[in-house]
Amino acid sequence: MVYIGCVMRHRRGDRGIVLLLALLVLTILIILVGQIVLATAHSKTVADSAMYDLQNSYGTKAGYEVAIHYLLADAEKAPDVDTADEKWSQPQSIQVGKAAVSVRIEDCERRINLAMMVNDKGEPNLKVVARLKRLLRNFGHDETVADRILDYQDSDTKGEYEANARNERLYGLEELQRIDGLKREVLLGDESRKGIIGFLTVWPRAQGQGATFVGAINVNTAGSEVLESLDDELTSTIANAIIARRSTKNADGTSQAFKSVNDLHDVSGMTDKLYQAIQDQVVVRASAFEIHCRSAVNTVEKKWVYAVTRSAGGQQGGAPAAALITSQREPEFLSIKPSEDK
Repeated sequence: MVYIGCVMRHRRGDRGIVLLLALLVLTILIILVGQIVLATAHSKTVADSAMYDLQNSYGTKAGYEVAIHYLLADAEKAPDVDTADEKWSQPQSIQVGKAAVSVRIEDCERRINLAMMVNDKGEPNLKVVARLKRLLRNFGHDETVADRILDYQDSDTKGEYEANARNERLYGLEELQRIDGLKREVLLGDESRKGIIGFLTVWPRAQGQGATFVGAINVNTAGSEVLESLDDELTSTIANAIIARRSTKNADGTSQAFKSVNDLHDVSGMTDKLYQAIQDQVVVRASAFEIHCRSAVNTVEKKWVYAVTRSAGGQQGGAPAAALITSQREPEFLSIKPSEDK
């Protein structure tokens, strides 16, 4: 009897070990299956993201083509004037397959062109430098920021702010972050001051890039901040009068946009002295544009910006044409706020 009991206890012990081994094997299998499921889900996510990114690439390209269509159509309809009321300047949305695409076009002449702070020989363009200094001063920033940007671009290596200077025109606004002494709050603003980044461009980069009006400001689209940068005597009151004039509608609904620079004489507060000071710095139409395209599929998005020049057609009645200057990913730093400790 004692022997039988020992045998039975031994067998029960064996069954316990077998059960433990079975549980261990089951646990391992569950872990393996879980890892396979996770790996499969991850692979699917990666594959989907790659597919969505490809769809967004086609989406941004489609947005670009839509923008070119609007720009060329406008050049045929109204080749001599560009205003903020025209079709090309209104945001557009299209659907390309599963991609939701938004398109925004802005003429470069509504902003101060930093690339035109120097001419093609690398020599300072003092009128553009003065515009930037006024913008900085009006926003409460140090005017020497303009000198830092100038020394970074001009061919002269003997300026006060030549440390790390490339002595060549900027390739993009994000490059401003490389300039010594240029704080991010100057670019992006803070609680008490505006940032300058939204009032700047670098396109076109060269005087010969399709632009008859390179560096000039379009009085039909520029905001009051940029208009005030044209001259010390161009006050906010006069700038607002310019905007009010171009925003006024005629009886037939058309805009009273400036058809020529000479129309500035009709603006309240515009003196002959002020007109003479700014007449060679302003235009009424644009020759260069930034096309901002955003494409999104599910949670994956792509933002791309294209810079183009547009001609209104030859003197012999040729068709309007657009030429691509560059295309690049939208600089992400523009949407990043300065850190609290700065």
